[in-house]
Amino acid sequence: MVKFQNRLHVDSPTIPLAELALEKLQIVRLNEKDVLMLFAAHPVGDQDGETLNGKYIAGIMGKDWGFYHTTTLNLDKIRNGLPRYQHLFKPEGAHHILERITTLLGLIEQAPKSLKWKARAAIGTKMQWYNDVEEVERADHLGDIG
Repeated sequence: MVKFQNRLHVDSPTIPLAELALEKLQIVRLNEKDVLMLFAAHPVGDQDGETLNGKYIAGIMGKDWGFYHTTTLNLDKIRNGLPRYQHLFKPEGAHHILERITTLLGLIEQAPKSLKWKARAAIGTKMQWYNDVEEVERADHLGDIG
């Protein structure tokens, strides 16, 4: 779960780009295009603003193995699937996305890992690390919205 309480002041009137990326990357059944567009539009760095704060993201990944595992799986999936979406970008755009994902993965791998992270990593995928999200049914009065 992405925690916003200490970061809402960072970017107004929206959430910071790092939190937006984290919200997307925590989803096991990811919509790749959402994250692709984020990496197409914003570089990875060590600050907020118009940059994906990779240092901040890596710090979170070093504390939570499940979040780390899902995020790195998703980043690898996007990186490996990039050829399917190259038609959406100019050649240099696809290169920038690849470079940005690789940079973020490097920051995540280099980040120190907590004792709790290491203990959970030892269990790995033998135990489910994510929560299933069931389809939410619409309220009857919203059924006609289309």
